[in-house]
Amino acid sequence: MARVGHQVDQCVPVWRARLDHSLAAFCTPRYSNPEAYHRCMREIRHWLAGGQTLNVGRRPESGHRGYPSVITSRVLIVGEHSLVNLGLTTLLSGQATFKVLAELTPDQAVATTSARRPDLVILDIDSSKVDGLQVCADLCLLPCQPAVVILTGTPDETLVTRAAQAGAAGFVLKQAHASELLEHLRLVQDGHWLRDTAQHQAVIETVRRAARAADPTAFATLTPQERHILLLVSEGRTNHEIAQALQLGEGTVRNYISHILEKLGCANRTEAAAFAVAHRLSDIWPES
Repeated sequence: MARVGHQVDQCVPVWRARLDHSLAAFCTPRYSNPEAYHRCMREIRHWLAGGQTLNVGRRPESGHRGYPSVITSRVLIVGEHSLVNLGLTTLLSGQATFKVLAELTPDQAVATTSARRPDLVILDIDSSKVDGLQVCADLCLLPCQPAVVILTGTPDETLVTRAAQAGAAGFVLKQAHASELLEHLRLVQDGHWLRDTAQHQAVIETVRRAARAADPTAFATLTPQERHILLLVSEGRTNHEIAQALQLGEGTVRNYISHILEKLGCANRTEAAAFAVAHRLSDIWPES
């Protein structure tokens, strides 16, 4: 019996890969745009996982007979900064409509996405090591066609256009409130992608508002060294990395961070990092 079970376990990935190929062949002629294709594939996979009645190509109202009241999107979180990744995982883990599969660095994104076939990829493009938009383009060319949502702290209109050209489904600023991020992800789930004129314009307006929000006075109580350390904290650097970059002892860095938290009224370094991103410290450093 154990032998039979082992053989079945080995066959499941092969069977699912073949089925995915057949489903793709079925869906592609019916839907000429990636948004509809993505919805179709997500609904089929949900049906396979839960045994629910399938109605391909039409999304009935929640609670429709024979249709699940909640569709869960499988999510990969991609970014260089571990604090940002952890924050996203914590946020999405409390939502029934999202299931986080893993946190990755950008260089792992394409291979892992190809292997795990998520519905949604949240891609932090604020990277010093790779071209985030190129990673987005590579992800969008994969056969599994994940919906890629760009995450960045840079409110630049041209970046929105370039993201859409790379195939991104959505574009969210790190300055956004958690509820705004969740709402944007749900819009993407429902097929309202960045290439839609109305959605594109809405994102552009959000970026314009954020571009006017830089506030040098937010950091007026901090010394230049404290601002520099806060900037490094907001980039996800550890105390050890900050100490090496600034040629300080780790104990000194901890003391600096304690003073920063006290001056800003933040409970922990995650809150301080969020404050720095929200007030765009990276855009006004070192002039601030």
